[in-house]
This record gives sequence, structure tokens and C-alpha cells, in this order.
Amino acid sequence: MKCGVNAGISTIFLLSGEGTMAGVEKSDVKPEFIDENIRKVYEELVV
Repeated sequence: MKCGVNAGISTIFLLSGEGTMAGVEKSDVKPEFIDENIRKVYEELVV
């Protein structure tokens, strides 16, 4: 996540893996998008 943020590109955090919302909230690095799964990301960005 930090690499993407530092590079100035969009970042996506998916809650379908090991990460949790609590982990995102504690982190100093914040993703641009947070979604439950990749389908939600697709729907938000493409549809």
C-alpha cells in the first residue's frame, strides 16, 4: 500500500483477504478505495 501511495497511484484494499478494517484504521497509510471484494471494485470503477 505504501509503495502505491508514495508513487501517487490509486490503491485498493480488499477486505476479502487477511487484512481487516481495524488494520486499515490503525495504519498511517490509507488506501484510496476499500472494498469487500474485487467485484465491488469493478462495479465502482467501471460500471
